[in-house]
Amino acid sequence: MSIMDQNGGSVIAMVGKDCVAIASDLRMGNQALGISSNFQRIFPVTDRIFLGLPGLATDVTTVHERLRFRLNMYTIKEEREIEPETFAHLVSSTLYEHRFGPYFVEPVMAGISKTPSGGVKPFIAATDLIGCLNFAKDFVVAGTASTKLYGVAEGLWEPDLGPEDLFETISQTLMNAVDRDAFSDDTSRVILTEVDHTQGNALNTTVVILNWSRFDNVRLITSTMCEHLLENTVKSVLVWNNNPLPLSYEDFVNTTCPKKALKIINSPKNLYFEARYMACAQADTAACFIQDDDYLVRPDTIRMLALRMNENSLESIHLLPPEEMLSSQLRTTMIEDLVHTTFSWLGYGTIIR
Repeated sequence: MSIMDQNGGSVIAMVGKDCVAIASDLRMGNQALGISSNFQRIFPVTDRIFLGLPGLATDVTTVHERLRFRLNMYTIKEEREIEPETFAHLVSSTLYEHRFGPYFVEPVMAGISKTPSGGVKPFIAATDLIGCLNFAKDFVVAGTASTKLYGVAEGLWEPDLGPEDLFETISQTLMNAVDRDAFSDDTSRVILTEVDHTQGNALNTTVVILNWSRFDNVRLITSTMCEHLLENTVKSVLVWNNNPLPLSYEDFVNTTCPKKALKIINSPKNLYFEARYMACAQADTAACFIQDDDYLVRPDTIRMLALRMNENSLESIHLLPPEEMLSSQLRTTMIEDLVHTTFSWLGYGTIIR
C-alpha cells in the first residue's frame, strides 16, 4: 500500500462561471481504521485562495505551516496580496525543494485571479508530491478516491455552471465518489468562491470575548475561532479587556488570528457585563456572538448558529446546558400575548442581531 493512502482523504476543485469550488472529505484514519471524521484538509490562504492537502496527515500539517510561513514572507516583502498563479508556483517550488525526500501530499488550489485588463477569472491547479503543476479549466482531483472523483466529475461537470449549480455538482461528485472508496468518508466540506465574495456562510459575525482574569483561556478561544471560522463565518474577533493591564496584538502573536481580524479594546475601567453590548455596538457585522472566557463553544456550533440566524431572520439564539435550559423554562413569565420573558446565561454562548 502506498504511503499516500495511509491516512486516506480526497480533494476536488471545480471551475464555474465566475466562481470556483473546492471540497474534501473529513476522514483521517490508519488505513482502514477510522480515527477522526473532522480532519481539516482545506485551508484558507487569502480571501480569494484556498488550498486542499490530501495525503499523509503529518505532512499535511507540516506543509501547511511551511506554506503559511513562506506566504507571510512574500506578503512582507512584496507588500501586496499573492495571486493564485503565484501561490501555485510557490507551492510547486516548496515541494520541489524536497524532491529527494518528498512530502507525501498532493496539493489542490482554487481561487479567483485578477487578469491584466483588470477583470477576474476562476483558477484551479494541482501538483504531485514533487511539485509538478497541472493547470485545468474544468476540475482537478487528488487523494485516495481520485480515480472515482475523476469518473463522476466527467459525467456531472458542465461548462459555465452558476454558483448554485456548481455547489450542487461538486457536492454530488464528492459524495458519490467517496461512497466507492473505503479510505474516504461521507462527511465533507465544500467552499464556493465567487468573483465578489465567498459563500458557505457569509462573513456576517463578530465574536466578542471579555477578558478579566483568565487570559490563557481568552487566547485559546481566540485561536480556536480564527483557525476554524474566519474563512466562512466570522469576520473578526473582538477582545474587550476589562483588566487594568493593557493587551496588544503581541499578546496574541502565537494564535492563528491575522492582525486585521483581531480587534482589542482596553477598557478604562471594569464595565463588567455591560462591556458585551458596548463591544457588539462597535461590530460592523449583522450578528454578534458572545461567550464567557471560561466556556469553549465548538466552532461548528457557532457556524450553525450563524446559518440559522440567516435562514430564519431571528433576533437572538441562546445556548444553554440541560440544567440551565430547565431553569430558564421554569422562570418563563407570560402576560397575555404582550409580554413573554425568560432568563438565560449569555456566557454559555449567545448570538444576537
